[in-house]
Amino acid sequence: MANSELSKLKILFIYDYFKNQVSAEGGKEAVSVSELISYLEETTGTTFERKSIYADISKINEYVQKSGQTNDSDWIYTEGKKYRR
Repeated sequence: MANSELSKLKILFIYDYFKNQVSAEGGKEAVSVSELISYLEETTGTTFERKSIYADISKINEYVQKSGQTNDSDWIYTEGKKYRR
């Protein structure tokens, strides 16, 4: 799966999910990696590995920081086994 076009788009699906569905302002307040994997499977029809989700969240945080969208250290952060933004 690592070289498929869909795996390259996965990071955009994750970014979009956090931007539009995970927030303290009306959306889900937190999401687990299992829930992200389920969302990606529903959306793309493909199952992705847990490790790749962690790597993508790290890349998203790097992008958000470098683009100046946040002053915080991480835009997406963990609280227990759930991710918040």
